[in-house]
Amino acid sequence: MLRLCLALLLALCAAQPSLNPAGLDADMEKLNEYIQADKTNEQSVETLYADLQHRFSVMKADLSREDRDQGSLREELKKAQQDLAGAHSQVSALTEQLAASKAEVARLKSAKLRALTALGLEAGLLEGPSPNATKA
Repeated sequence: MLRLCLALLLALCAAQPSLNPAGLDADMEKLNEYIQADKTNEQSVETLYADLQHRFSVMKADLSREDRDQGSLREELKKAQQDLAGAHSQVSALTEQLAASKAEVARLKSAKLRALTALGLEAGLLEGPSPNATKA
């Protein structure tokens, strides 16, 4: 930008056959304005670059934190899945035990009825009224 301004000044000076001090002062003022504008633009670019660097650093830190959080959440998910699998196996085992107990109760009731029948007794006489039964 500075080179362009100097080239412009030289072109203006070459275009004027006589070196008029008033014209040179006006050209020098314009050249100073261009130089100041160039400095201001350069400072703005530096400020924008610093701002971009800061934003990039913040973004990298956020991504790093999210990666750590994601890793810990994965570990917690794996642990919860293992706990769920353990609970599922316990439920399956308890369900099998319950089915076996129900089968055993049914077998014992059947054996009791056969024994009572073999003795010639009725099941209702030995048991008496059920405590939950209501009177009709």
